[in-house]
Amino acid sequence: MLKSLFPQTHQFYDLFERHAALTVEAALFLQKELATEQGDDGIKRLEHQADKVTQECIAALHRTFITPIDRDLIHQLITELDDVIDDIDKTADCLTIYKVHKANGHLVKLSNLVVAATHEVQLAVVGLRHLEKEEAIQMACREIRQIEHNADIALREALIQLFDEEPDARMIIKMKDIYESLESATDRCADVADVIETILIEND
Repeated sequence: MLKSLFPQTHQFYDLFERHAALTVEAALFLQKELATEQGDDGIKRLEHQADKVTQECIAALHRTFITPIDRDLIHQLITELDDVIDDIDKTADCLTIYKVHKANGHLVKLSNLVVAATHEVQLAVVGLRHLEKEEAIQMACREIRQIEHNADIALREALIQLFDEEPDARMIIKMKDIYESLESATDRCADVADVIETILIEND
């Protein structure tokens, strides 16, 4: 019982890192799915694992009296991390529901950006164990924002071509949803970067 009164620094960092690793794996699964045009239930499995990590983190937060970083920021970070993998899972669901089996260049580009963003999120999250190496963490956060900006541009280009060239209104609705879901995953990565930078400021 008394153990919960003392800081368990590694516990929360372990959970953050496990979640970030699952998110990277899910992004890679989606990238492969688009490249090979083959569906897979791997993303759903990873998303369920990430949910369990999130629940474990929130439960640990309730049990632990003293935390290594602000309690609200711990909750916010694990929640924002979960939003990233949720968007990846949503994209995979859309591909299945809409029966989109052939990836175009826009889908490939956006999925590549999601993979890149999740890798940078993982770097930033791992860096939280070593807050004295602030510059490396800040660099990852800046890279996430640049990737998110690139995804905004990629989404705009994809939508312009979609509305200009696609004659089927139903296909426009389907592809627009998929494009926006992919771009949203990079937005969520930027939200994670915001929380991490707040943690850096709080612990300066």
